[in-house]
Amino acid sequence: MKEKKKKRKRKKNNEIAALSGIDSQIQELSDNLEAIRALFQDATEEQFKSYAIKDWLKKLSDAMHVLEDILEDCSMESNQLQSEGWLARFQPKTILFRHTISKRMKDMVKRFQRIDDDSVGDNLRISM
Repeated sequence: MKEKKKKRKRKKNNEIAALSGIDSQIQELSDNLEAIRALFQDATEEQFKSYAIKDWLKKLSDAMHVLEDILEDCSMESNQLQSEGWLARFQPKTILFRHTISKRMKDMVKRFQRIDDDSVGDNLRISM
């Protein structure tokens, strides 16, 4: 019985940590997006030489668009929160949004790591 309580408490603490760290996650992914755009530009020039690069580039492009959507959602939510005041941060819908965005960000990091693992050259590496 105590073990179940410990597991629930650990899970709850992890959820709280994820929610409180979302701002740093947003900044980190935003910074990474700029580096990925530069890498994308380099790979675009190389895609005509290799089908493997072309395939990798498509995966990277799709992931970039999803990341851009996530960051846009965060920006819109932030603007809405600023207009509603600081108490809006504690509303259930805001907490749910932050939880959902946190999960989507973690999924994106994993997705970029898989794309990086499939990289077709040393100069086409994503650093996340």
